[in-house]
Amino acid sequence: MKAKLLVHPQSQQTLAPSAQAKCPELLWLLRGRTIRPAKFMRQTIMTKYKNEKVISENTVLRTDVASAQSDSADENYGDSPVQFLRQLLGDSSVLIPVKRGQKKPLEDGWSKLTVECMEDPGHLAKLNARNIGVVLGSASAGLCAVDIDNDAEVEPFLELNPLFRTTLRTRGARGAQFWIKVPDGYPKLVKLNTNDGADWGEWRADGGQSVIHGIHPDTQKPYTIQHKAKPIEVRFEDIRWPDTLKLPWIKSAADLLAEKYGEACQIRGGGSIKINDYYFVARFQQEHRVLWEPLQKTFYRYIAGNGLWEVATEDKIKLQFGEDIQRASDEIGTKGLLWERKNGQLSALAATLRGMVEKQGAFNKSSPVIHLTNGMLDLRSNPAKLLSFHPDHYSRNICPLKFDPEAQCPRFIKELLYSALNEEDVGLLQRWAGTVLLGINSAQRILLLTGTAGGGKSTLIEIIEKVIGERNVAQIRTKHLEGKFEL
Repeated sequence: MKAKLLVHPQSQQTLAPSAQAKCPELLWLLRGRTIRPAKFMRQTIMTKYKNEKVISENTVLRTDVASAQSDSADENYGDSPVQFLRQLLGDSSVLIPVKRGQKKPLEDGWSKLTVECMEDPGHLAKLNARNIGVVLGSASAGLCAVDIDNDAEVEPFLELNPLFRTTLRTRGARGAQFWIKVPDGYPKLVKLNTNDGADWGEWRADGGQSVIHGIHPDTQKPYTIQHKAKPIEVRFEDIRWPDTLKLPWIKSAADLLAEKYGEACQIRGGGSIKINDYYFVARFQQEHRVLWEPLQKTFYRYIAGNGLWEVATEDKIKLQFGEDIQRASDEIGTKGLLWERKNGQLSALAATLRGMVEKQGAFNKSSPVIHLTNGMLDLRSNPAKLLSFHPDHYSRNICPLKFDPEAQCPRFIKELLYSALNEEDVGLLQRWAGTVLLGINSAQRILLLTGTAGGGKSTLIEIIEKVIGERNVAQIRTKHLEGKFEL
């Protein structure tokens, strides 16, 4: 075989002529690889003169970790890894030099690099003969990665996200890394753990970089491409994650409260505990829909089951605070919190709650909506529409009947009303009864029923009371009508 001068396509290093003449077979073996001349010469001379024979093509030569890559690496990345990666990842991707056989970038300030550095010959030269990393996130136009640590977790993730089978997939020591393009609205670099705290992998984006080419520090073997394809575009919200993961970008209600108001308590020197009043008051407001009506000096609590706002005594509020503190104690594992449930502390929490949930005039009703046992009948539409219960209706009174659009009342109309009243009075009585049911006396009038004994006056009032609900009916004594009334 005729020996030829070896020139590496990236490093432009040439093999010393003396080495070429001494060992031509070795030149053929190492063609296209990165060669360190000094170490190559030392290894070649030792082999040539000590063993008195030329190294055969079945011999594995290890000059150092940085000297030669495996055949699989060559097949993946070709003669020019930088050019290959730019074509694969796109010209908007930022490649950075990483120390050979390591994951740490060669230089500080890598996170501030932009795609303009990829036009700098000096920067490109640093990528030769080293590991190559990719700056992730906005610097590389939304190039992100899902890094899975364990082989056993890869296939379950792909079953949840079959589209990921078509994107670029690489591998270091274990698991897999899926490369994707995410338009916007994704979290920064963050570790992913299971619900029991075990490592699962990482979401890699802004603030992170991933090595895609070179030698892995744990295995001393090359990073490999398991599926050669350009990164697909995926919206972050479309990624499905295993149920076993605790997703850090989905914060619990307690986490959000702690961010806004601080931690639930502070453990001082000697083990004493100071409760954070604002944390527990905000938590109370979040978990229990309550309001304080300052003119009435009364707490009201919303009951989702029937849509009513009902009176809640301060003692009841304090009892609920005590139960909330006990749950918080169990959640954060601080048993000393239980001994802080003293009356003075609970009263202080109730006082702070008053200011946080105050809503003056909450029950000043103005909308023509009737509260029934099966919903809220909205008379603003024609025909009337039955709405779901909602706290914003601010209703304290409920009619004890269901709405039935097909219901009729022939006996009430014929036997009670028309037997005693003319058509004009029947219409007036029905309209007045409707305003009573609404709870809005827009006409600012009272109705006086007069007539002979046994004429049906009491029967009519009893029926109206049943429809309105007896708990919603009050009485005043007529002798007080000349004053400021009793209500």
